[in-house]
Amino acid sequence: MTITRLSIFPLPGALLFPGMHLPLHIFEPRYRAMVNDSLARDRRIAMIQPKGGGDKPPLFEIGCVGRIADVEAMEDGRFNVVLEGLSRFRILRELEVTTLFRQVEAELIADPVDETLSMGARAALAALPRCRAMPSTGKRSRGSMTKTWSTASPRSPPSTPPQNRRCWKPTPSPTAPS
Repeated sequence: MTITRLSIFPLPGALLFPGMHLPLHIFEPRYRAMVNDSLARDRRIAMIQPKGGGDKPPLFEIGCVGRIADVEAMEDGRFNVVLEGLSRFRILRELEVTTLFRQVEAELIADPVDETLSMGARAALAALPRCRAMPSTGKRSRGSMTKTWSTASPRSPPSTPPQNRRCWKPTPSPTAPS
């Protein structure tokens, strides 16, 4: 378990995951200070979702640490940055700081490395029927395709009985209009 101090950026709707990239336009003075601090130190910024609004909203427990992979400093002090997700983290406690931006003590969460499916598991997944959820009616026609219901579940292996989940598959209509 690795415990570290992180500068956090609670931004609603902005999600970062390990291995992904997140472009951000930084214009608020507190977050411009955070980017300057991050560039002078380790280039890390931790993204997390706030639970509400306001100046210092409560935070969700899990976020993602990002490394500034690319930065464009503008003449007026704003930044365009691209964060590259490094690792998930869990907040242990929020720190009392004198900086304009919030900081936390957090535990970095190690993600499983190279999870691969066995050949048998891949074959079982490939054999599953392709289904899409549809409205709860029996049969519909549209154009030259008829949608026929089946009860196969996309999550059950082929050798198990269906789980009464309504799915459809397009089949050619016997009387296609010309």
